[in-house]
Amino acid sequence: MLVAASLTASSRDISARPTSPSPRVVVPRRQRKAPTENGHTAAVNGAHNRFTNLGIHHVSASGVVTGVFRRAFIPSNETDVDEGHDWDIFDINQAAELDLLEGDIDMTSGRNSIIGDSYRWPTTIPYYLEDSLEMNAKGVILKAFDQYRLKTCIDFTPWNGEKNYISVFKGSGPLCWFDTVNHKILSSSIQDLGVSSSALSLLSSYLNERTYRKAVQVLVQVLVISRLDYCNSLLAGNQQEGKQRLSIGNNCDRLGTVEHEFLHALGFWHEQSRADRDDYVNIMWDRIEPGKEHNFKTYDDKVSSALGVPYDYGSVMHYSKTSFNIGSEPTIVTNIPSFMDVIGQRMGFSASDLTKLNRLYNCTESSTFVDSCDFKQENICGMIQEPGNPKWEQSRSVSGGPQHDFTAMGQCKVWKDAAAAPAQAPTAPTAPTAGQCWGAGALAARLPGGQGYFMHFSTASAEPGQQASLESRWLYPKPGAQCLQFFLHNTGAADDVLNIWVREYDKATPSGKLNLFKSISGGVMGSWELHNVDLNVTQKARVVFQAVRGKSPSSGGFSLDDINLSSTKCPQHVWRIRNITRLMATTPAGEKLYSPRFLSPAGYSFQVGAYLNGRSDRQGYMGLYFHLTSGPNDHNLKWPCPWQQATMALMDQHSDIREQMNMHRMVTTDPDKVSSDGTEYYWDDPRKVGSKVTQSDGSFYYRGPGTGTSTFITHSRLRSRQFIKGDDAFFLLSLDDISDLLLPQPLPRSADYAEASAIKAVDQDSPQATASNHMEHPTKDLPSVLISA
Repeated sequence: MLVAASLTASSRDISARPTSPSPRVVVPRRQRKAPTENGHTAAVNGAHNRFTNLGIHHVSASGVVTGVFRRAFIPSNETDVDEGHDWDIFDINQAAELDLLEGDIDMTSGRNSIIGDSYRWPTTIPYYLEDSLEMNAKGVILKAFDQYRLKTCIDFTPWNGEKNYISVFKGSGPLCWFDTVNHKILSSSIQDLGVSSSALSLLSSYLNERTYRKAVQVLVQVLVISRLDYCNSLLAGNQQEGKQRLSIGNNCDRLGTVEHEFLHALGFWHEQSRADRDDYVNIMWDRIEPGKEHNFKTYDDKVSSALGVPYDYGSVMHYSKTSFNIGSEPTIVTNIPSFMDVIGQRMGFSASDLTKLNRLYNCTESSTFVDSCDFKQENICGMIQEPGNPKWEQSRSVSGGPQHDFTAMGQCKVWKDAAAAPAQAPTAPTAPTAGQCWGAGALAARLPGGQGYFMHFSTASAEPGQQASLESRWLYPKPGAQCLQFFLHNTGAADDVLNIWVREYDKATPSGKLNLFKSISGGVMGSWELHNVDLNVTQKARVVFQAVRGKSPSSGGFSLDDINLSSTKCPQHVWRIRNITRLMATTPAGEKLYSPRFLSPAGYSFQVGAYLNGRSDRQGYMGLYFHLTSGPNDHNLKWPCPWQQATMALMDQHSDIREQMNMHRMVTTDPDKVSSDGTEYYWDDPRKVGSKVTQSDGSFYYRGPGTGTSTFITHSRLRSRQFIKGDDAFFLLSLDDISDLLLPQPLPRSADYAEASAIKAVDQDSPQATASNHMEHPTKDLPSVLISA
């Protein structure tokens, strides 16, 4: 569904609700502790104090909490999942006091080279999602898998007993690796938490090996309560040693972060670890935190291969400019200054990331990509037309239609020298603006359009009832859901129609059977509009664009550009923000722009709010928040809203879906979450917990509290890529039911698993296992010598 509208300035919030009984204290159904404004900080500080009283002095959390994790002011009706911070992977892991190689690689097994076939996974990789993962993280991981499938030949399948597989969990500190490839608990690590070697020796003398390990495991669980969650991956490549673990903790549930960590598991080091790194960036060693210098080492090309791909400042695997810095100065300075704000992006795979991954795994095609066409080639992507007239025509511009194609609108043009550059090209490196190009250097500018081609059918020159069909080549999508995405420029009459058909071929109908999926007429006229059409094709097929001339007078027609087809689900809704550069120039910080309200497949009404110029305390960023709103189905829905995952994606308007680097953010409704004062369920019916919003026509609705991030994207990145094209931005929005992820992922019923289950059952019956299952009093059953060590 395409909705091309933004909130009118006359809409206003009124802090009023329907009359209701006095607030009551809510006790969550699963007895989860109600979040408070500083609940996490209090819990960590409380744990730290308890540990200090026990004589364990090396669990130092207070400095982390009061420094890195200090919360900024947040409006009372909003939850900032990032707590006002623009988290990178290394910030999260440093806050958890992890000293991992290059910030997010665990070196447990001691072997780490991507050169050699033995380190490659099969192109279909078994995975297991452990129960410790948050629901939102599970949904993000599955969406990251979709990106791998769309852009590479790598696929992921639930673990079914294969020897080697990736197990994903939520890490809770540096000593969560009890079930890694080595199955060891290192005494030196436990001693780092303040337990003496004599205490460990005494404990081991009283217990057998299995019980001793279990006791130490329980102790470590106690000691790491105050440690914050983190994200990392085990080594690089397939280590051929069974379960290979990968952590996705709090603040790691971002699409680009998950892609980054799985690239480590697939065999990739960080980009700045390349042997030729020093030719492209300068490492400022005097600005690096003492003891962290090893994170900036490079690897000889006999150990790690660049796969013949040039150095990539835009890689999702590159450190940010301030990684491991002491103050505010950068630790990495790019030799080309315009790339300083490019390095460290976590939007997603760059083109070079994909080239390297596809070369390493010998990919010749993507798993779910089907076709893409921008009509710049004379053969128009192999499309065909029926004999006779009228026809679709390949055009650069048309009278009564678009004056330029959509593909090249806003593309970067780089000139060799100042003499060749036109007047509009910038003359010095500056921060990117709407008219400049991201990382392209000083002599670059965005083109207004007219450099490429599109397909046009003129209804003005056709007779009423005449039609023309533009058919794709034979396509072979995977059975199931497919998404057809294209841009349409309509200047025809109100009754001119564009029909989207699919012609499927089988033995019974060798000439093909036509199925109609969508008809488009009227709507927004005179501009390039984004359309998404859900298809369901099960066999060889052609997509058919059929234009039909109506009876009313026409002065234009239909124009098509940038067609993409993939075996994926379409986004449910599109929010187009027009004239976004003008809006950013006139909207003050702290003011929110709201999308129209949309309906999810389950019937929930929602909208998205964007701080175009950031919150007043987070200027330089765009903030983005998800809200439930009152709607027509509220009386028939479950409240509090259970396990609906909102996907908010700022679209990179590249013509080929494989090269789009959309900026995603996902949040999930937890029905047990309560308000900061513990009196209401956070995701309850907006008519109960929301604010009344009166619109310009006098109608009103209720908007619930918002959840999102104040640091969705920096303004410099917003003006990069093709997020803004023709001065417009598109948000792709969906709200999906992920309640099926509440169930544990089924384990394979193999002989090995049966044996493991038996061992687990014995462990659970032991006194130590009982202690570990009662963490309200975690030290109760431990020897006193350990507690006081």
